[in-house]
Amino acid sequence: MMNKILAGVALVSASSVALAVTDSASVPVGASISPQCSVSAVSTNSNVTIAADQDVAQLTVECNIAGIVTLDVTTANGDTLVNSGAGVSIGYTLDLVRGDAPLGGLLEFTDLDNFSTPAVFTFNNNSGGLIQPAQFDLRLNIDGLGEDIGGLFAGSYEDTITMVISAS
Repeated sequence: MMNKILAGVALVSASSVALAVTDSASVPVGASISPQCSVSAVSTNSNVTIAADQDVAQLTVECNIAGIVTLDVTTANGDTLVNSGAGVSIGYTLDLVRGDAPLGGLLEFTDLDNFSTPAVFTFNNNSGGLIQPAQFDLRLNIDGLGEDIGGLFAGSYEDTITMVISAS
């Protein structure tokens, strides 16, 4: 009788091992980041004087797209401050200087002195140098620094500088 009980226990033990079940589950995850390239400008001095290296704006450039980033700079009056009331103008050039911390890999956008517009600057963003916002100072240099301009008519002298950023 004892052998029959042991045999029954052995059969129950063997059958429970044979009925072992495993299970698993998986969940796919992902993220989507929209492409973004932007340039913004904050005027820091809208009333310049006849001098060199006058900060006129602070630019913030940001782009999360790998590849070539292009910054186009143009002016409405062709690098000229125009006094439309008197019909006279004063020429100028621009500087674009890296305004924030280390230069990093932004050599193409660094210390661009005395350029005229239209101007096109490029940067290879494959290293992600523009993922975090980069700050630049836009400086204006009046031609002649007052030496060759002579007397100027009273009035307002104006121009508009436009920056456009794109990525490819």
